Amino acid sequence: MTIPPSRPSPEPQLSPRNWLQCEALRRVEDADGGPSLDDPATRRAARSDGPLAERIALRARLHPEGRRMAGPIGRALAGVRFGLIALALLGGLLGAAAARALLGSDDVVQLSWALLTLLALPTLMLGLWLLVWLWPRSEAGGLPGRAVWLAAAGLARRFDASARGRALAGALAEYGRSGGRRLASAATHLFWAGYLAGALGFLAAAFVGLRFDFAWGSTLLGPDLLAPVIEALGRIAALWPGIEAPSRAAIAALLIDRSPAEDRTLWAGVLLALLALLGLLPRLLLAIAFLLAHRRHALALDRSRPGYVALAGVLQTAPAASTGRVGSAPPERLGQRARPRAEAGSGPAVAVGVELETPPAEQAERAPDAEWLGHADDRASKRALLDALAARRPRPRAVIALCSMLRTPDRGTGSWLAELDAIAPVELRLIERPQWAARGGDARARAADWARLAADYELDPPEVDD
Repeated sequence: MTIPPSRPSPEPQLSPRNWLQCEALRRVEDADGGPSLDDPATRRAARSDGPLAERIALRARLHPEGRRMAGPIGRALAGVRFGLIALALLGGLLGAAAARALLGSDDVVQLSWALLTLLALPTLMLGLWLLVWLWPRSEAGGLPGRAVWLAAAGLARRFDASARGRALAGALAEYGRSGGRRLASAATHLFWAGYLAGALGFLAAAFVGLRFDFAWGSTLLGPDLLAPVIEALGRIAALWPGIEAPSRAAIAALLIDRSPAEDRTLWAGVLLALLALLGLLPRLLLAIAFLLAHRRHALALDRSRPGYVALAGVLQTAPAASTGRVGSAPPERLGQRARPRAEAGSGPAVAVGVELETPPAEQAERAPDAEWLGHADDRASKRALLDALAARRPRPRAVIALCSMLRTPDRGTGSWLAELDAIAPVELRLIERPQWAARGGDARARAADWARLAADYELDPPEVDD
């Protein structure tokens, strides 16, 4: 029979609030030795319907520590929203200040310098943001937006120095590096939209209450080169309702000295229209698009982490645990594998327990040379370990499978170990030999059974621990 290739199950998707609650609770429990698997919240989540992601989220909402985190998480997210507003207001103040600096004491507005200061700088930053956003494997969302997440995580850690505060700060920082990319980009565009809105508002107020002439000055560029540029900019400005494109005579007058009195309204309108069309409008559209994308965004839990692996074995629906057969010999030929062995990865070795009678708290101690990934006692926990191993980056150099000599190797165990071996090389390690001997078992015969299973499924021969 052909064994189908193992594929990781689709990752669970959660809202940002639920994701943060699950991640913060996981960090607190990991710092305390791992999740509790026999508490009311876990038992209630195990009885619920729905995929594993919803069960983990339900457990986080019901868990006493998770409930205590609900308030700080809500305040942290509210702080992020306040940070977006503060960034837009700060941009508005800076834009107004930049516009104020353009209005000299001689009542002449240099259009060239105004466009360079108020439009070229935000456009350059937009181009840099677009380059970083489209760059392969980049996660940047812009400096102003990233500052929002750094501030939120820093405040969470500063105002709550407990384990709960540190866990929430770590979850916020991780969310900011990955899931918060859209919101960070929205914050960046809101900052520059505020900058341009502040400049537009200040200039509009100044043009209403004060009289200005306009000029276009340049030390390096001559009128022959500048005239076509100004004409093209004027045509763009004319796309705004009520704005007319400047004539060649008006452009010539602007380049010679300053605009005549009858052209003041024309050039004021051109300047404001260019700032609105080329500066403010793109930033506003991008900010709205990223805010809407963030509202629809869902995040995946990293199910390869030990805390979630342990919960998966308890929360997933599964048949009764298989304890294996004791005593009888396996059939002559157990089966054959369908997928080749995997090459050793660059990550650290991991260890799994296969139907052990050793207490779970002591299982990890039997493989001190590897990172403990979890125990496989039934179909659900075996599937969860396969998914966790397939999701690990970088791939482990080896998987140390702790197998009990109390169990007779069977086809199901061999197929599962072969699936593990197709992801990372499996090293079989037989333990619980004293318990098998105490029951009158033949350790050599049982080791030979496991050696035959390893040969049938093209695994390395097992090691026997005392």
